[in-house]
Parts: sequence; structure tokens; C-alpha cells
Amino acid sequence: MNSQIVIGLYRSILRQSKTYPNYLDISKGIMTFRDSKYFKNMYVDTYISESYYIETTILGPYKNTQLNVISWIKNEIRERRSTNNNIDALFEVHRDLGEILTIAGYGPMVRDEY
Repeated sequence: MNSQIVIGLYRSILRQSKTYPNYLDISKGIMTFRDSKYFKNMYVDTYISESYYIETTILGPYKNTQLNVISWIKNEIRERRSTNNNIDALFEVHRDLGEILTIAGYGPMVRDEY
């Protein structure tokens, strides 16, 4: 049951990201940093926003910061067990996705490329 909820939420997140104003092209799928053999560079984005109470680091293979956010969400789903707390957190991400992608669109506070 829990896995079906997670899959449904992730698919909904992908549908929402397609309608985002800057149009995120996810037609070729979303890779995570675990798929690094397919990419020359990896990006580490650090976001700090006191007004949104955000302090997080996102590792992803895309130059586009918003695609890296979607990639990070996919990786978190793969790596974390389906607990009630994790599913609740995913619901919150789903609810706030537009705001999250807007923050990512402004760019990270610090970006390192490897």
C-alpha cells in the first residue's frame, strides 16, 4: 500500500513539474547522482533561506537547478524506507512543489561542480 502511495505522489510531482512556467523537460526521464556514469559533471547546490527556513544541500547531475531538485526527490524516494513520516514529508513536497521549484529557479547560494 505504501509503495503505491509513493509511486502516485512521485508521478504527480512529475506531472506538476511539466506544467511549471519554465517547463522542465523530463521526457527522457530523470536520473540521479547514482547514475553518474552517464554524466561528465555533478552539481552540489546549497540552499539557505531564512525566510523559508531552508538549509539544504542537493546533489544532482543536471546543470538546471530545478531538474536537480526533481532528481533529488527521486533519489530520496529510492533510498528511504516507506515510513509514515517519509510519506508525510513527500506529501508536503508535493503540496509545496511550485514554491520549491521557484526557490530553485533563483539559484542556490553556493554551487560546486565536480
